[in-house]
Amino acid sequence: MTSERSVTVGGVTIGGGAPLALIGGPCAIEDERHALMMAERLQRVTSAARVPFIYKSSYDKANRFSVHSYRGPGLKEGLRILARVKETSGLPVLSDAHNVIDLLPEQRNITDKGGTMRLGLYPVMLAEGSGASRAYGQGVIQERHRHRYEVNNDYLPALEKNGLRISGIWAEKQLVEIIELPDHPFIRAALDHQAVSHRAKA
Repeated sequence: MTSERSVTVGGVTIGGGAPLALIGGPCAIEDERHALMMAERLQRVTSAARVPFIYKSSYDKANRFSVHSYRGPGLKEGLRILARVKETSGLPVLSDAHNVIDLLPEQRNITDKGGTMRLGLYPVMLAEGSGASRAYGQGVIQERHRHRYEVNNDYLPALEKNGLRISGIWAEKQLVEIIELPDHPFIRAALDHQAVSHRAKA
């Protein structure tokens, strides 16, 4: 059965009738030396077999057998190592995306969830010139909250690089409150419960 849909990663096309390709690598990134060694060996084998190859390894791999097992080097170091693999070998590189929306660290070990969300009125600083600041007509607002998940700040550089604007933050902990697409007239999203403090006028 041939899939009509295809995906291209760094010049290697998968599906859509393209030749068989191999995606492979260590389950979790160990360190730079090991990643470069594995990439070189896998590249040598697949090149000899004339099989297109994409290197894949995880920077944070949840272990199914023990919570104490090694998971990987983490986002920043893991992406640095994968960039080094790509630069050195010329191979296309893949990894997993983890926890773009994540629990706050203080929420992770809570087992009794009752009454433990981020609750109450919080100040939100709005970015100057943003759609949010124009809508509110001021630079700092107060909005009510009732949630336990937040945008993971490790991903902010990538999100902003790809066009998302962080237009509101809770300054005390530098947490994202409002996001928007700068060139769009109405696409905005907020974490707060605006219905609590705002009423539509007939």
